[in-house]
Amino acid sequence: MSTVAIVADRPRLERRARLLAWSGNTWHLIEFAIALGAGIAAGSVALIAFGVDSLIEVAAGLTIIWRFTGTRLASATSERSAQRVIALSYFVLTAYVAVESIRDLVGGHAPGASWVGIGLAAVTAPTRLTSTSRLRTS
Repeated sequence: MSTVAIVADRPRLERRARLLAWSGNTWHLIEFAIALGAGIAAGSVALIAFGVDSLIEVAAGLTIIWRFTGTRLASATSERSAQRVIALSYFVLTAYVAVESIRDLVGGHAPGASWVGIGLAAVTAPTRLTSTSRLRTS
């Protein structure tokens, strides 16, 4: 594909990126609410972290929407800012999981079973595997 075709197609692709980000954010907010509720009920750091990860994905989606609107479309500095926001979010999540896991390990705390969490994982895993395999083939 030539560069001219890519440039001519860019507005359509930018609209598509924003639409995908908005639809993904809708799912991730639902996922967050379910995982957080199930994680609190079961006392599970893993489920709570799964919910927080969904919030990070919402932040990533909002960053994509922000990145592909207005004057930021061709801005190298906005691209770098977007990368930093997402990276910082994952560092915060990593710190939370590390601290809570050590606290639970030292305190001998074991999470309860969560059928809601198992159901959420059963629904989410195939969709993530599908999107991951699509990324590898494109």
